[in-house]
Amino acid sequence: MNFGELKARVLADAHRPDLTADVGSFVERAEEMIRRDLRADTYSVTLDEDDRVAGGVYTIPSTVLEIRSVVAGGRPLEQVGLSEIARSRVEWSPVQYCVHGSTIEIKGVPGDGAEIQLRYFGHPAPLSSDGDTNDLLTMNPTLYIEGALFFLHKHCENLELAQAALDTFSDALQKLNEAAGRKLGGARMQGVYHFGPIVRGY
Repeated sequence: MNFGELKARVLADAHRPDLTADVGSFVERAEEMIRRDLRADTYSVTLDEDDRVAGGVYTIPSTVLEIRSVVAGGRPLEQVGLSEIARSRVEWSPVQYCVHGSTIEIKGVPGDGAEIQLRYFGHPAPLSSDGDTNDLLTMNPTLYIEGALFFLHKHCENLELAQAALDTFSDALQKLNEAAGRKLGGARMQGVYHFGPIVRGY
C-alpha cells in the first residue's frame, strides 16, 4: 500500500468521498501520533541524488536514530571512523561509510544515479507523494487507516465512530510496542497515548 492507496482506503471505509481534499491531513495527524507513541524499530530507506550533498556525502533522514547497515550497488559497506574515511581513495568503488552529524559519507564515491539502501533503527519515513510507502505502512496498514479514520470521524463530529477507530489504533499500537520491547530484550513498555476527552460513552 502506498500513500495514494491509503487515502483512497480511508475515504472508502468512511464512505466520505466528499472529504478527498482533507484526507491527507487526517493521515498526517495519524503519522504524528505514530511517531510520538510508537517505539523505535528497524526500518529501511533508500538515499538517491535528491539526498546527495556533494561527492559521497548524503543527508540522513531525521527519522534515523542509528544506522544498522548500508548497501550500495548490492554490496554491504563497512563502517569506519572519520580519519579512515578521509584516507580512502575517491576512485574506489563504494566500500566504506562513516556517519557524522546528520550526514553519511561513502567512499569510493557512488556514481551518478546511485541508490544507497539504509537499514536503520528509528521511525518510518513520513508520506508525502501518492507513490510513497514505508515498511510500517506495508506491514501494519491498520495503524495508518484507523489513525486517519479517528481524525476523520472527529472532524465529522461522529464521536462513536471516532472512539471505535481509536480503540483499534490503540490496540495495534500496543501490540507493535510489545513486539519492539521483545526485540530489545523485554524492556518495560510505556502506556499507549490517550486522546483527551474522547472516551467510551462520550
